[in-house]
Amino acid sequence: MIATLYSLYLGVQRKAKWENVVGLYFLAFALDAVDGHVARMVGQESGFGGVLDMVTDRTATAGLVMINLLVEIEDWKKFGWISLCMLDISSHWFHCIAAAGRHHKSAEATAGKNFILQWYYACKPLFFACCTGQEFFYLLNFIKEKGVTFGRVAAPEWLHPEMKVHFPIDILESLWWITMVLAGIKQVVNVAQLASAAVSLAEEDAEKDMKKKGKQGEK
Repeated sequence: MIATLYSLYLGVQRKAKWENVVGLYFLAFALDAVDGHVARMVGQESGFGGVLDMVTDRTATAGLVMINLLVEIEDWKKFGWISLCMLDISSHWFHCIAAAGRHHKSAEATAGKNFILQWYYACKPLFFACCTGQEFFYLLNFIKEKGVTFGRVAAPEWLHPEMKVHFPIDILESLWWITMVLAGIKQVVNVAQLASAAVSLAEEDAEKDMKKKGKQGEK
């Protein structure tokens, strides 16, 4: 958490080097992933740990959105970042409440839910790629808006002439588009997660209401 906060602190400094911001953020990201993996390996999972994991992830992502807002110029993009932050927090909040005390990433929490959620949480490579891709996209956008360039890749000699017309390739722009696709998939999952959890909670409320009316009818 300290590494994340320091990374975001550097992110709001005009003269701070982007390498330090990105390096510290991904150090925190890696430690968070290792911490959860170790806890599962040694059987030290807990309700507190599950909540802390989600809160740390969501607040870190929200912080990343905020530093993107600082460097964004166009108003509609600023609104887009705010919307992404709201969707991320609301979908995970609804999902955790609907999970009823179970870990929000567990198979039990997604059982009987939207097939997109079951597929997403069950397929670990996809889950990891989308989570990492989203964080990379947010960081790359921050770097891009700061006016940084990574350079270009020239066409190798062995490449077919028809393919060489697409070179040189802008490294930052290419990575930005690739990670944007993964981040886009993550947003689809967030929408599915929010909708599924909202339906589950509404069904629970309806079931409680039916039971309540049934007891009143017996009287």
